[in-house]
Amino acid sequence: MAPLTNDDKILIKILRLEKGWSAVQVLRDFSARNWNRSTLWYLIKRIDTTGNIDRKKSVAVDDDFLELLQISNLSVVSYAVVHRI
Repeated sequence: MAPLTNDDKILIKILRLEKGWSAVQVLRDFSARNWNRSTLWYLIKRIDTTGNIDRKKSVAVDDDFLELLQISNLSVVSYAVVHRI
């Protein structure tokens, strides 16, 4: 199983958008590449939903938000412990 390069992803995107090819059709025409069907399926799904071949960007979480979340979780936990007794 060979990994998909960026050029491969662009080619698959063009084939999907312009010709409507499925993962099975791509595998048949490029059988020498030894791509995994599920990898192509997920890439085509991402192309259909977002129109993009890039992976999701990670979201940076604000430190103030994390501190507020920790404080709110502590207050919920302490409230539950106090009222159970």
